[in-house]
Amino acid sequence: MASIYDYLYWRADLTFEDRPFNDVDNLILSSLAYLDLKGIVPTEEQGGLIPLSFACKQFLKRTGGDIEPYVRSLAKISIEFVTLLAQTKRFGSARLSAYEDVVDNTRSLQFAALCIELPSEGTYVAFRGTDTSLVGWRENLMLSYTITEAQREAVSYLERAVSRIEDSNAPIRVGGHSKGGNLAEYAVAFCPERVRERVRRVYSNDSPGMAPEVLPEDVRAMLGDKLHRIVPAYSVIGMLFARENDRHAIVASSATGLEQHDLTTWQVSRDSIIEAPNSCLTASP
Repeated sequence: MASIYDYLYWRADLTFEDRPFNDVDNLILSSLAYLDLKGIVPTEEQGGLIPLSFACKQFLKRTGGDIEPYVRSLAKISIEFVTLLAQTKRFGSARLSAYEDVVDNTRSLQFAALCIELPSEGTYVAFRGTDTSLVGWRENLMLSYTITEAQREAVSYLERAVSRIEDSNAPIRVGGHSKGGNLAEYAVAFCPERVRERVRRVYSNDSPGMAPEVLPEDVRAMLGDKLHRIVPAYSVIGMLFARENDRHAIVASSATGLEQHDLTTWQVSRDSIIEAPNSCLTASP
């Protein structure tokens, strides 16, 4: 069974011109958002872009071979992932910018995002999911009864990011894993119409939805076919606040139970995710 690690081997020498962007590329860029790239990738205020390959090399140099303290996730992202990512033609020449990473206990805010400019495939705006901080988990609980500070920040971040992209025809994709996908959905749904029109795809990877008591509007109805929700066959996080008859792509996983939330266990082919043959989900048609 193949994972995103195998995909990085398979696609090492294939550019986006050779093979266009697909769902697996989305998983890899959502994983990238979990790396602590503070001081490596320029912030919005600093401006500028740096090659992904350089950022990964600087990241590995900083960690000294032990990346665990610098991975803001429980997902099994390893040195191998970072090394392979830097070496591929497909991703190595991508350019990173606008890195933001904020944890503010007073505001119950945990938010991180970055922009990834892909050769010939526009920009992917990646929102980080829940990190290992207490405030991050507290914010998760708040999703059930209020609009969070991270959701508000995501709208503002996306609007600024899109305003910097001068080519109005360049594709823009927005996504994330877990809470990151929730932020992506919320940001695109509630950004100004001029911004939303420029977004081609919204990727929500095993991400909680919006509590109806907090947000009566159905985000699926607001975003239509732009919204692509991916969940593993055994999904808990991704089915939170799921609306009746919502649509999900159900991906196979090498893990069992709650460990399927880890997107590094999801099964992929050379061009797409591998759909699970059976599912315990009840909210999907």
